[in-house]
Amino acid sequence: MATQIVSPAGKGSESLYLLVITACIFASCAFLISLTTGKEEERTLQAYQIDAFADLNGKELAVFNNLRTSALEKDVSWKKSGGYIWTRSLQPKGNIDLAVFIGHPQDNDCGSMLLLFTHEHGKKQGNVTDKAEHPAYEIWYHRARYQPLPDTFTDQIFIAAGWKEICALSGADEVKRVKGAAE
Repeated sequence: MATQIVSPAGKGSESLYLLVITACIFASCAFLISLTTGKEEERTLQAYQIDAFADLNGKELAVFNNLRTSALEKDVSWKKSGGYIWTRSLQPKGNIDLAVFIGHPQDNDCGSMLLLFTHEHGKKQGNVTDKAEHPAYEIWYHRARYQPLPDTFTDQIFIAAGWKEICALSGADEVKRVKGAAE
């Protein structure tokens, strides 16, 4: 019985071609991913701001999340979230109307919350309207359980009275805060 060894016609070049094509696909993917991923700006807090995740306790954070997502729609979780009692105050000022909701907790371990809605009456010229230069609402926090509402609603008055604006940092900012910045 005779044995014959048959060698491939391409002498192993098929494997080389497959390896080169795979490397080109990976390089193309890496290049395209680098083009589409943008670098997110790191957000820093001002002296009058606090981080929602680092500076609020669990109940206060629940109220903050409810305010951000439901904008004062009542739901069942309000009792679990410190049982805040809300009072509304309206203050029209020329082109801007302000609606302020101040909440005082029934629990002793929570602070006061303030929800400030701003509505600007832009001047119209034809079909063009001025865009508002401020967010539609702001959420402020005071460590005191019962902090009275200031007479005037400006950032400077809130800051002077000890109120802190609550800011929710992005996920990337929060990871940097918890784990530390990569060097």
